[in-house]
Amino acid sequence: MQIRKSTEADFESILAIYNQAIPTHQITADLDLATLENRREWFDFHLNSQQYPVWTVEDDTGIVGWFSFSPFYERSAFVHTSEISIYLDSKAKGKGYGSKIIEFMQAEMLNHNIHTLMAYVFELNQVSQNLMKKHGFEQWGRFPHIANMGKDEQGNDKWRTLLMMSYQKGIES
Repeated sequence: MQIRKSTEADFESILAIYNQAIPTHQITADLDLATLENRREWFDFHLNSQQYPVWTVEDDTGIVGWFSFSPFYERSAFVHTSEISIYLDSKAKGKGYGSKIIEFMQAEMLNHNIHTLMAYVFELNQVSQNLMKKHGFEQWGRFPHIANMGKDEQGNDKWRTLLMMSYQKGIES
């Protein structure tokens, strides 16, 4: 597995991997598939940002994932806090790539002037919760039934509870 900064040529693969996650209703709160048009601003921001880049994950089969740092909250006092996103192609899951990505992010965070990583994880996503906990993330918040992911087969709303998981480094108390 190799990690590198993303390039323009990666955009379509990044979208395809993200779009795998949307219909599962377990990883992202987006309900509609991402397109080149509706994700262009997001991609350009990360492509051109020194503090909040996007990285591409490759293995022998090609591009199998991506991850990014993103601004946590649009207030200047939060500039040292980053929301993180990690998405892997379904064919790359279970190979330990998630652990390697988190270790990379933890190693890189201070180089990007980031001291706190924030991950938002749906409560039903036990795999991501376990991965975060394995790497020192703590649950800082729980938002019950905050995301309505549409209707189930019986026509009932599919509510999701969101967890805030965080990791800090280089902060003196």
